[in-house]
Amino acid sequence: MSGSASYPGYGEVLHFGRLRGTAEAELLHARFGCFDFSRHAHDRVSFGLITSGVLRIEQVGGGFVAGQGDVILYDHDRVHWGGSERGRGWTIRTLYADPERLAELARESGMPVRGTIGFPEPVVRAPDMARRLLALHEAVEAGAPRLESESLMIEIILEALCRYGDRGREPAPAGAAPHAVGRARDYLE
Repeated sequence: MSGSASYPGYGEVLHFGRLRGTAEAELLHARFGCFDFSRHAHDRVSFGLITSGVLRIEQVGGGFVAGQGDVILYDHDRVHWGGSERGRGWTIRTLYADPERLAELARESGMPVRGTIGFPEPVVRAPDMARRLLALHEAVEAGAPRLESESLMIEIILEALCRYGDRGREPAPAGAAPHAVGRARDYLE
């Protein structure tokens, strides 16, 4: 894992890197202060661990607050926005994984999968998964062998899928993107 950057007034990326192998993924370790982020969606599923502070995330249909020790399971196509809760800031360690690879891992482990994988509850209290997420980050940062890192990553993904995943969510219909996303897409085209 490599990379670090500071963004004065917003936060700092402590570590960022790409983990290749059985389930290509990215890892992010970042600290944010009084920072708000605008509406966006990720192209990967995220498994985040709040290691300090409080994060507020809003989405269509409501929002949630995640604090220290909470695990955030977020779908790759879910539009969200948010930031610091009452100016407290937060530190997060996140694993970003390809949604197609998640479905493949689920099928390989014998789980039935229809449509795309999703997580109906974005914030869960899962101490075992939190420990594994932290162990994965620490192993990669320490230069652990690839097999060790991949094994930890697969354990995290399969635990999340088994305990919290919805393996039969239908994909969002084409054209269902919010107006601003459609305008950006038109501009790029």
